[in-house]
Amino acid sequence: MNEGAKKLLARVSLVLFGLLLLLVAEGLLRLVWTPSPLTEENLTAVAIDPFALEGKTAQLKKSYRAAFRSQSFAVPKESGTFRIFCLGGSTTLGYPYAADVAWPAGLERRLRQLFPQRRTEVINLGGTSYGSSRTLALLRGVLKYQPDLIVVATGDAEFVEDSFRVAIESRRPAAGILQKLYLSRALIAMLPKPQRVVTIDADDQAAAGFLFAPAPAGTVYRVDPIRRREVNARFRKNMGQIIQLADHENIPLLLGTLPANIVDWPPDPDSRLPRDPKKRRTWQDLVAVGDEKKQAGQFAAALAEYEMAAGIWSENASFSFDFGQLLRANGEEQRAKEELLKAVALDPAPVRATRFVNRTIRELARAPVLLADSVHAFEALAADQLVGEDLILDYAHPTPRGHVEIAAVVLDTMTRLGTQWQVDAGTAARVHAVELNRAETAASEVSSDLNFVLGQIFERKGLSAQAESMYRQALAQNAEGPFARLNLARILAARGALIEALEQANRVVSAYPELTETYALLGYIYENLGTPIDAIDWYRKALTAGEQSPGLFLSLGRLLLAERQPDQAMVVFSEGLKNFPANCQVASWLGRAAESSPSRQDEAVQIYRAQLLADPDCQLAAENLGILLMNQQRWQEAKVVFKKALSGRRPLARHYLNLGYVYLEGLRDQAAARRYFIRYQQLEPTDLSVVPPAFRKSRQPLEGAQ
Repeated sequence: MNEGAKKLLARVSLVLFGLLLLLVAEGLLRLVWTPSPLTEENLTAVAIDPFALEGKTAQLKKSYRAAFRSQSFAVPKESGTFRIFCLGGSTTLGYPYAADVAWPAGLERRLRQLFPQRRTEVINLGGTSYGSSRTLALLRGVLKYQPDLIVVATGDAEFVEDSFRVAIESRRPAAGILQKLYLSRALIAMLPKPQRVVTIDADDQAAAGFLFAPAPAGTVYRVDPIRRREVNARFRKNMGQIIQLADHENIPLLLGTLPANIVDWPPDPDSRLPRDPKKRRTWQDLVAVGDEKKQAGQFAAALAEYEMAAGIWSENASFSFDFGQLLRANGEEQRAKEELLKAVALDPAPVRATRFVNRTIRELARAPVLLADSVHAFEALAADQLVGEDLILDYAHPTPRGHVEIAAVVLDTMTRLGTQWQVDAGTAARVHAVELNRAETAASEVSSDLNFVLGQIFERKGLSAQAESMYRQALAQNAEGPFARLNLARILAARGALIEALEQANRVVSAYPELTETYALLGYIYENLGTPIDAIDWYRKALTAGEQSPGLFLSLGRLLLAERQPDQAMVVFSEGLKNFPANCQVASWLGRAAESSPSRQDEAVQIYRAQLLADPDCQLAAENLGILLMNQQRWQEAKVVFKKALSGRRPLARHYLNLGYVYLEGLRDQAAARRYFIRYQQLEPTDLSVVPPAFRKSRQPLEGAQ
């Protein structure tokens, strides 16, 4: 070995020895030390101050105008002024209405009418998508502006805020790994703690990037049980710190509960099913029968099926919502309320205050902290105590009337601050009536935000023409963000207006190339325009970007099959089955892809049999397997497959047709073949061309199959 090689080997050995020492140190620390949870809060006390001083006036900074109402106030506070800060999310902001509709503005009007001798000032610090973490930071940042009362109504955007946190974390995986190392956490623990609150700013991207940017973009993620517990624990901790901070500063604090639309806004579609295969099949059967009876208007009978299904398993948000609606239809309002609240709690993409949030607020609002229970007030106003679209516009944002009622609850709660806030009941009622009249006028002032929200509501209700009109109006009013145009493109594509849908989708992807939701839509549009190469490209981009659904795998795989790329199709379907185990359609198409290759016929049989073992009611796999066995002239095996499929849930009429051919062509039993052909014709009387002429309805008297 020459001298140069020896030196290189020595250097490599030193590096490896250093790495070994670090690994040993990491291992020892994990054995003997349990660090406190590493969060942004225990690294530093973070504050958000969205205001800048201009002379003796605090003005909202330009960089925060996407999140807050533009407003200003005197610094220092004018003598005799009673200043109230209202903190929370978009409910407090007043989204999607004008600033004077929001309940903080209504509260200020009431105070000035009821207490004209006092100078009152209400500052709306509701922030778009602000949850309790940023609300806590915001409180730290505005304490210096001399508030006399803090009103906090936060908790409906916890998961929206957390989705932004998750999105940022996913962009810095290396930093995340380093933060999890015990060595790095030990070094952080040894560093001197900051002696002052650190105020970050939206203009400082390095500091603001992790969590406290003014307005998170994109859509809320789908949450798993572990993340749900983490978010709930963080909310409770943040609310505790808000209370401690207000108490430390000796500032009165009022906490508000947050109403949600539980009647007219369903949760995101929930695909969860019972884990046990036998329970899953029974549960699905009961729900399917219940849905059929519900469609027929037989609500009592449908409820009976749902009752039995709930006795087996009831941890699905969509099921709980439908169950609650059936209970309402049958006059069981209290049980309906429980199920509808459960649907909110189980929502895979939560965007409303859950029962946990409001229960936590009520538990923490103990003297001297005041409680403004808007949820209780809304339930008292709603029919059968079930809050719906009369008071909540969409899922969580109050209507103008809802904002009036929240302001009334907050003012009523303020009377507990002392005798100086006592209100004559008659005068308060007259002011309330004036505000309600004002709310009726406000409802006619339609902004681009309101048009967008109304479009979402119509789309949720299946009223696509009305939704399209609302999205077009929102765009005509220069709606910000990509979602009005994206939703419009989706509606256009669904009704076959593909050229305009393509134009709208291309405008979205051009302006927001990181919005991965557009990719699959473009794939669908190009597929239906007859340009499969472009469709395949966009479907692949969607999967690469992390957009995963059974439909996406199916669309791409079927296109690849149609383009005579069976090997690529098998890769796609296999990946789909890995992500969605035992999915009937994905597994069935995986078998079809294998069938397309003469050398893979036995592999296709194995795929179908494995799927039927996992899900005996996968009718598509049964049909594919039976026909494949027929083609291989394995008639007895095909007969067993079709007969077993007919005994399952929702068998296909085609099974009778195929059995007829099994008996006719393979088993040479014309009497049995006739029975199955006749049964098929009874189920599909308009499709006789597939039945052999000698067995068609016009040639044979109908009789029941055995």
